[in-house]
Amino acid sequence: MPTVYKLLPEKQTFFSGSGTMLSGGKLYTYAAGTSTPKDTYTEIDGATTNANPIILNARGEVPNGVFGTTGAYKLVLADSADAVIWTRDNVYGEGDPANVDATAVTSEWIASGYTPTRTGNTTFTTPGDSTGVFKVGRRLKCADASTIYATVTAASYSAIDVLTTVTVKTDSGSLSSALNRVDVHVLSDRLSVPAGIVESYAVAGLPGASPAGQVVFVSDESGGAVLAFSDGTNWRRVTDRAIVS
Repeated sequence: MPTVYKLLPEKQTFFSGSGTMLSGGKLYTYAAGTSTPKDTYTEIDGATTNANPIILNARGEVPNGVFGTTGAYKLVLADSADAVIWTRDNVYGEGDPANVDATAVTSEWIASGYTPTRTGNTTFTTPGDSTGVFKVGRRLKCADASTIYATVTAASYSAIDVLTTVTVKTDSGSLSSALNRVDVHVLSDRLSVPAGIVESYAVAGLPGASPAGQVVFVSDESGGAVLAFSDGTNWRRVTDRAIVS
């Protein structure tokens, strides 16, 4: 049986364009960017596949769980007459390792795995629930007309639209329609490390820097004691991102 990941919350409710419960609606599941059907499963054990499309009950709910295999999905919601209400592409299951591009770890930045759509000078949306990635306080590197650095100030998920809206404060400039990629800092909450739980090491005794995202306290770094994070290859000082020496 396949390893599966939760695509939608249990008993996810969908609504029509007028806001009524989508009784008898249909949820089609495809491989991302295609019209090729892709199976989902009713339970985390991956034993039983859902119908495709999934037919919603009288309350507009998916009748079972919706768990997907690894890799992105395209979700298409339609009413009982197959009139499309919305399409959401590049939706990943919770914890799907394919949602992080491991090859993108070049310094302290990693690919978020979500395709952003700019909705305002300081806002963008992503398909699905990405609140676990875009946490308040996390630093972002935005590929726009030029590179823009920003900090997440809010992130909210809409179950109706199956979208996450992310609000940021940019270091300078504004987001534009050229926004096409958002990378996130390996520290999920910049400099917010609970006191007393970070392991302390001397430089000579530092553990391996893989995987990325580890945080330690370096007691004898050449510039003075400092917090450091791993980028997958090296340990870097949080203060200036220089490699620990």
